[in-house]
Amino acid sequence: MDVLSSIRTVKMNAWERTHLEGIKRVRERELRDVFAMNMLNSFQDAFSGASGAMMTTTIRRISELCTADEDCDNSGGEKLARRGELILEKCTFVRTMTDELCKPCLEGVDLHVQPGTMVAVVGFVGSGKSTLLSAILGDLHHVDGTLRIGGSLAYVPQVASVFKMSLRDNVLFGKPYDPVLYRRVLDACDLVKDIASFPAGDLTEIGDKV
Repeated sequence: MDVLSSIRTVKMNAWERTHLEGIKRVRERELRDVFAMNMLNSFQDAFSGASGAMMTTTIRRISELCTADEDCDNSGGEKLARRGELILEKCTFVRTMTDELCKPCLEGVDLHVQPGTMVAVVGFVGSGKSTLLSAILGDLHHVDGTLRIGGSLAYVPQVASVFKMSLRDNVLFGKPYDPVLYRRVLDACDLVKDIASFPAGDLTEIGDKV
């Protein structure tokens, strides 16, 4: 909580990596303790109140299941995604199934992400970037096509921080002013039109109101 309440100070001083490593170490210890406690509680919850005959039968069946030979049929069927792989083939998604028209918000989507790769989804405002992420996360209804996800998913959004200083200083963020590079960044972020509408241009002070 201390890190979250002081997140601006952390970002201003570039302490993210140091604090992140510390948080990871604490979280790993916590998860090990929670896992051990849950394992103990699961056996207690499963067998509390059960009769001796029921417990014997349950334990025998669990043992038979764990020691049974694997029956793997590789002759056909749908190909499974490898761990870390994401496959969308001609997928169609809708926001709600109660809509009479059930108008698709995404249609005919093809996407293949290989394990261990980094993919950037870029596009204009309203082009469907966030909708695509919502579809992959399962927040939309998948009505057509093939969707295969190898493993689990985690969504980590990042809220932009705007500090109380000029727009130019927010963009530079302490780096030296290079007019050519600065202009390229503004073009890439599509900020040129917005800056032109400000009375003081990129020297307009933005951020929190005092």
